[in-house]
Amino acid sequence: MREKFSEVNNVTKVDTIFIADKDDIVSNEIVSEGTRSFINIDLSFREYIQETKNTLRSTFSDGFKGIDTIERIALAVPIVNSSSVEFIGIVGAKIPTESFFSLYGNIRDINSQFLVIYDKKGTLLAVGADKSLLGKNFFSEDVQNFTNHNPILMNLTRIYCKVFQVMEYMIMEGVND
Repeated sequence: MREKFSEVNNVTKVDTIFIADKDDIVSNEIVSEGTRSFINIDLSFREYIQETKNTLRSTFSDGFKGIDTIERIALAVPIVNSSSVEFIGIVGAKIPTESFFSLYGNIRDINSQFLVIYDKKGTLLAVGADKSLLGKNFFSEDVQNFTNHNPILMNLTRIYCKVFQVMEYMIMEGVND
């Protein structure tokens, strides 16, 4: 697992790779230096863990702030017995959002074209305009004041969030299967 952790970190920064058993308890975990490990922690209350377990499909979490105040997303992939199709557990990764999304464009310099990344609920995961907005909801008063209550941004973001939620529902319900 340590070798895979190094391989993944050659592509993008991942600060945790974990394995959770069928009861959603972390049984094995590798963390980057300076990151706290949480072995034997129950993850069943996490929405992305429940979704992965219920659908047997890979799932990205919404953004969340770690104990260390770093904004992250998680990817959870089900482990399934190929013969019996029995759920065995989950392998997952926790990814700091700023380092991940900076691979795809500018998230730091407001004086040039920059990316703003948010999850399906509108939580800002990476933002070049003002680092203090990281982890805040786009629809919050702080962010709206920063954007001067821009109706175009508000409508585009609202549409994005709704479209994403509808797509997620269609996938969960197997509409395209």
